Amino acid sequence: GAPPSHADPACHSREFARRHTRAAAAALAVPPPSSACSTQVHPFENDQPTTETTTLEDYLQWRGWDMKATLEEYELGSSYMESAVGLVSHPLTFPLTLGRFVSQEFAGTSLRKKLRVCVVGARAEVTLPVQYWRELLVVTMNQNIDFQIDFVGPDVPLKSSTVRRVPLVEGSEHSLVMEMRFKQAYLHRAILDEVKSSKDNGSNTPDKIKDQWDMFVLFNPGIGHPNLAKHWTPTLKFLAKTKKPTLITAHSELDSERDLKIVEQILSR
Repeated sequence: GAPPSHADPACHSREFARRHTRAAAAALAVPPPSSACSTQVHPFENDQPTTETTTLEDYLQWRGWDMKATLEEYELGSSYMESAVGLVSHPLTFPLTLGRFVSQEFAGTSLRKKLRVCVVGARAEVTLPVQYWRELLVVTMNQNIDFQIDFVGPDVPLKSSTVRRVPLVEGSEHSLVMEMRFKQAYLHRAILDEVKSSKDNGSNTPDKIKDQWDMFVLFNPGIGHPNLAKHWTPTLKFLAKTKKPTLITAHSELDSERDLKIVEQILSR
C-alpha cells in the first residue's frame, strides 16, 4: 500500500522505518566512498547564494546512494521515496551541513591542509556513528582537507575520552583522515585545559589561544531560549573575539530568528 500521509516528514520516516524495517536498514547503509560519481559535478561546487541550493536528493545521486533501487528491491514504489530520503537525512544533517559550510568558507585551495573544528555544546553529534561522520571527508575530498574535530560541551559522555581516527579510505596510508576528540567541559574550561597541557607555557599568548581552532560550530544550540541565553554569553563573546568562521544552525526559521536576536544583544553589550 501507499505510505501513510503525515504533515510532519519526520513522522513519515519513523512510520516507514517501523513498517519496513529491512528496507529502512538498506536505505541507511552507507555506500563506499568510491561510489561517489567522479564524472558528475560535485554537489556543492555551484552552491552560491545566487544559485539554487543543492538538495539532499542531488547529493545522494552524486554519492551513488541509490534509493530507487533499494525501494525496488523491497517491492516498494516511488511513493515511499520521500520517507526513505527523510530517514537518511537525519544522520546526514551534521556532516553535510558542516561540509557545505567548509566548501564555501575554505574554498579555492587544493593543497592538503588540516582544519581544526570545534563543535561547541556538543550533544547528539557525539553519538552519530562514524560511518556518517565520514561523509564530511567524502563531501570535501576535492578540497584535500584532513579534519581535527573537537566535540566540547558539558553533555559530552565521559567515556568518549578516546581519540577516534576515521580515514576516508580504510587501509590507505595516504588517505584523508578525520580525528575526533571529546571533551566533557564548557568551552572556557576546555581552553584552560588546552593551555595547561601545552608544553611551552610561555607561548600561550591571547592570540595563540584564539588560534586554537580554525572554525566553530554550534548545532541547534537554542541560544534564544530564555533559560539558555545567559549560559551562552561568555562563549559567544569568546567566539566573536576569535574572528573565526562560526556556523550556528537552528531547528526552524523561527528558532533562527530568535537565536540571532539574542546573539546580537549579547555581542552589543
